[in-house]
Amino acid sequence: VLSGTKSGAIGLNVSVQVEPLATTSKRLPEPAAGTVSPAQAQAQDSQLASDAGQIRTGLALYFDANNSYPDTLQGLVGNTKFISQLPETITGHAITYTLTQDKKNFTLQYTCVSDTTKQGKIDSATGNATTCTSSDSSTSLLSFIDASSLFQYLPTDMNLSGTLVTFLSEQTVNGAKSPRGYVTLKGSYASGGTTLSVDGELRMKDAKYYGIVHQFPSLFFIDLTSLKDKWVVIDPTAGDLADGANPLDSVSGITPTNDDLNKAKAESVTFIRKAIDAKAIVLTREGTEDINGQRLNKIKITMDADQLPAAVTAYKADATKRNALNKDVGQALDELVKPENLQSLRVIAGQTTLTIWMENLTSTPHKLQLETIVVPPAKIEKLKDKQVRASIALTFEHLGEQPSFDTPANPISLDEAERLITGITEAQQKFDKQRSAVDDLRSALGNYKDKNGTYPSALSKLLEKPTPSTNSNGNTNSIVIENIGIGGSTYQLTSDAKNFFGTYASRTSIPKDVFTSKDFPYAVKDGGYTLTYQMTLPPDSDSSDLMGGSSYYTGLYVNGTNTATPDALSVEKQAEKDKAAGILPDDRAHAVEFAKQKTAVQDIRTALSSYQLANQTYPSSLDALTGKSANTNSSYLYGKSLPSDAVTGKPFTYTGTKTSYTIIYTVHLPSKAMTGYANDLPYISQSDLTDYVNGTNTATESTVSKEADLAANSLSAADQQKTQKFLQQVGTITQLRTALFSYHANLGNYPATCN
Repeated sequence: VLSGTKSGAIGLNVSVQVEPLATTSKRLPEPAAGTVSPAQAQAQDSQLASDAGQIRTGLALYFDANNSYPDTLQGLVGNTKFISQLPETITGHAITYTLTQDKKNFTLQYTCVSDTTKQGKIDSATGNATTCTSSDSSTSLLSFIDASSLFQYLPTDMNLSGTLVTFLSEQTVNGAKSPRGYVTLKGSYASGGTTLSVDGELRMKDAKYYGIVHQFPSLFFIDLTSLKDKWVVIDPTAGDLADGANPLDSVSGITPTNDDLNKAKAESVTFIRKAIDAKAIVLTREGTEDINGQRLNKIKITMDADQLPAAVTAYKADATKRNALNKDVGQALDELVKPENLQSLRVIAGQTTLTIWMENLTSTPHKLQLETIVVPPAKIEKLKDKQVRASIALTFEHLGEQPSFDTPANPISLDEAERLITGITEAQQKFDKQRSAVDDLRSALGNYKDKNGTYPSALSKLLEKPTPSTNSNGNTNSIVIENIGIGGSTYQLTSDAKNFFGTYASRTSIPKDVFTSKDFPYAVKDGGYTLTYQMTLPPDSDSSDLMGGSSYYTGLYVNGTNTATPDALSVEKQAEKDKAAGILPDDRAHAVEFAKQKTAVQDIRTALSSYQLANQTYPSSLDALTGKSANTNSSYLYGKSLPSDAVTGKPFTYTGTKTSYTIIYTVHLPSKAMTGYANDLPYISQSDLTDYVNGTNTATESTVSKEADLAANSLSAADQQKTQKFLQQVGTITQLRTALFSYHANLGNYPATCN
């Protein structure tokens, strides 16, 4: 009846209270010994999956040590324990281990507790793992069997009441649909001598939102007292929402509709009809009653649990004939009519009443009220003499009518509301918003570059969805993004990201300059980009930041025009700091370039060492480093892509043999060491200036730069090799002497041999 209604008011009234146990109230029967509730079955399914995973880990360790799998699982807990002990078996659900004839593959299989027709399975040959998935409908319908976890946290004096009213319709603003109407919420929660109350309203009109709070509970770190009785306007089109997304951008009638939901509604009606025919559901007309000046039929609905099996049988037969029986629903209904569950349903039905008030001619419902009494299980000691009375009422009024309400006069802006709550000044607020916008754009630009190899021609391209790609681990579910710069960090932008902002999955617009209200000037230049923005720095006294506040952040910008690039948040502030520190422009460029080159060479040398350890040879090409390592099941570069020469932008010149390799690369050293990040520069130590030479460097398996080593020692290559062997020998002898001293100190004598 309601699915085609495009407007109307829906009211929801909820009341839940804990009260003394009445002598006429009945307690839910305790589950029979050995009965497993849906919640318990799900927990046992999870335990089975965990146990199988533990066994799989032990089998993998066994295979690594023996190049085959054991004949039985007992082999995992033999003299060499690959797992501490085998998991305990859940009765009737043992994990079966099957080994292939060549002992190179296995399967682990078990029967699910929640559904004995399903199997959990791990197959080493395919790498696939199937776990049990319990029917959500079955679990939700039967959760009353195991309600202990709900009741044990229930206060003994709880009193909860609330009223939610929504009166919504739809309007078109600038060619886009948006909701029109209002939502009100009033309620209270009382327990332990404390009462928390809430009273507020939200109005929606002309694509704007107006909110007001009359009462709101005081919470830690959130104080809405300053907003009490003040209307706040939220205008998404004016950039009030950081990501530009409308939280209520689609209202399609007062009840949602889609194909799946319509099918579910149709099947629900069919089942109810079968239940009425079987007298499992009984409708009794109790005369008429006036509600809001309208005379309505009052219908009482009761349930006869003993007739429910016949209704389920009739519905399943009809749905099967129509090819409309949902498997999960069928299983849930079968579970529902089990004798132990019918026993609980009899108690629930006897203490529950459902009443509907509807029009005589159209059968349009105007009110639905459910009232029930639930007596907690006897094992909940604190509630042994208590019962829970609950009432839920739905009202439907003004169906098909348009909501009538006034646009609030003189509302305050969302920015002003934030200032009232946090106590920050307008200058600080604008500065923080601009800083956040610039940071978001630079992060998204970096994501775009790392995914596509170039920066976008326009900022609007940052709103495009990234194309999923396969990373070095063969995973297509994520896009690995490299940021090989200061620190050489690596992070991921998941493939379900809607755009290159990543964390702002719902962003629908590019932020504008807070100080000019215009688009940020942006251009691609020399393989990089420039992003120009304005800054008005607030006084330090305006700071709201507990960790140093604006005194830190304002030190990153200049008053007026700032220019961001891939390597600089503000070129202007950077130049100002460099001048004060005596850093030359070439030094900055060389320092940034050197940091990237140093990280790239280190990553490759580390990967080459891992490759040699796994394969007893160095690769003939650096491309081999992107393959999987048998030792770590990851790439030798640990998910990173193969870096290029930071100076030339081309692949490194590399030669590899079984026992050695060379990497030839170029370095431009700054004229002096850099003291760190104070000037947004990478850390360049004094030793960095001597570990490398200006110009061509050659890295080998034993040194990062042969040229720097020769320059530092002024030795020939032959003498350099002799010196290295000498130092290795000294180190070995020192370690042996230390071990001999320890041996003597513990045993009172020296060993016969060094073994």
